[in-house]
Amino acid sequence: MNERSFQDLGGSTFGLRPCPRRLSDRKNPERQPAIISLDQPVNRDPAAARPYQGSGSIHAAQGNLQRSVKDFDEAIRLDPKFVQAYYSRGFVYNRLGQPLRATEDFNRAILLDPDVAEGYLGRGEAHAVLKQIPQAIENYGEAIRRDPSSSRAYYGRGNVYAELGRPRLAIQDWENATQADSQFAPPYHRLGEAYRGMAQLQRALTTLNHALRLDPGNVPSLASRGATYAQLGQFQPAARDLEEAILLDPEHAQSHNNRAYIALNLGKTQQAIQHLNTAISLDPLAGPAYTNRGFAYHRSGRYQQAVQDLDQAVELITEDITAYRRWGLAYDGWEQYRRPREDFDEAILIVPWIGGVYAVRGVANALLGRDSASLRDIDLAAQRGLDRRLVERAIKLERSKAGNQGLGASNSPG
Repeated sequence: MNERSFQDLGGSTFGLRPCPRRLSDRKNPERQPAIISLDQPVNRDPAAARPYQGSGSIHAAQGNLQRSVKDFDEAIRLDPKFVQAYYSRGFVYNRLGQPLRATEDFNRAILLDPDVAEGYLGRGEAHAVLKQIPQAIENYGEAIRRDPSSSRAYYGRGNVYAELGRPRLAIQDWENATQADSQFAPPYHRLGEAYRGMAQLQRALTTLNHALRLDPGNVPSLASRGATYAQLGQFQPAARDLEEAILLDPEHAQSHNNRAYIALNLGKTQQAIQHLNTAISLDPLAGPAYTNRGFAYHRSGRYQQAVQDLDQAVELITEDITAYRRWGLAYDGWEQYRRPREDFDEAILIVPWIGGVYAVRGVANALLGRDSASLRDIDLAAQRGLDRRLVERAIKLERSKAGNQGLGASNSPG
């Protein structure tokens, strides 16, 4: 009987040898158990280890991770030099969030066979989780040298480069990953996010469309495509994507934040605040959600709450902005943010996050009679590309609407 070949977690194949069959099975030679039981008696020899390797990989593919570990344990007990069992168990430990145990298995696999690409791939993934960046890059590189078609290695190294703020190298690796395997969705998602961050919105949309063709229910890709549609001013398809994302995963904070962004653009301030309350409850460290809620509070005249949210946003997103600049300033796409804007509300939703934060906080502080704080915020907003005249005009307009009742001194800037 021919061996059946199954795809392992590390990208290689293994053979399942025929298990002893019952007499009734002989009438159908294709009938045999695909998953074996640890309770079955086995011969203690290397050949007996292979069915456990096969069974462990099947359990892993089905998401039965603890059971797959037991199968790999048995395979290794029967054959302590079984390279594939070590790196297969290592991949499962990575999925279980146990990178140190995974590293031990990958070290053993590499010691037994220094040319096994899967060992370096898995060890690179474990180092990435442990934030051991140089080791992660080195191991991904070793995996690629041994297997230039390893889309996972390119993808993983690209993610590490992205964390380091090296966008060109990240994008190059993600593009290599798509060339190595055009059916592997994750690098398309990351490329779409990168293009969106660089304001290459049509390119981002095309790439995210491809990611969702490969993985239609991927919530982060739906949320990102929804945000891209919104940035293009196409609010109907944007809302459709984000509603689907929220339906699939009601606890996905980014989807609620992006849905609020659409509501803000459509003037639905209370709806925006509801989504942002949800986003912040799900992710209390989401700087953009505090930013958007601060904008929403400002629009609804709740200036004290606006200032509180924007203070929180400034604390949370400073690091994000630094990373954003490392990405953005290398590309011409960001120049669109420096074009003059005629409308304050439009400007604060388009200018890079921190400029809009300072601008709205400057208006709110002025309306609360905090003129010195307002002047500082206006200066900070202007330094980040926002026309200070828009901020000054907004202050005058808001004061006019409120009639200066209880809002402090009227000596607004300009």
